[in-house]
Amino acid sequence: MTTNKATSARSVVEKFEQALDRSDVDQAVGLMTDDCTFEASWGGGSGTTYVGREAIRECFQMLFDQPGGMQFVEEEPAIMSDDRVVTRWHIGSREDILRGVDVYRVSGDKIAEKLTYTKRD
Repeated sequence: MTTNKATSARSVVEKFEQALDRSDVDQAVGLMTDDCTFEASWGGGSGTTYVGREAIRECFQMLFDQPGGMQFVEEEPAIMSDDRVVTRWHIGSREDILRGVDVYRVSGDKIAEKLTYTKRD
């Protein structure tokens, strides 16, 4: 059974993902808490951590400024539990696919944490 809290958390994540699909960095970051943590899968070791809206804004803007931009395709419905939402997605072409899982923690009506895990086919 899905709780109202889980349904609300999923709604926030859906709005966030839709904003990213439109490359609307301002709206996406507006759906995050001031002290949100984003653990990206790139960078040395276990990835790069961005803390706070401004650091995350700069990161997202850098991604969307790349030639071709980025668009994520959600592969399956989200898994929800209270304030947590997990989504599975992929980006890329048939020759080069990056698959990933995002683990979100939602606080109220904002994303407080986004942890990204990826693998390349």
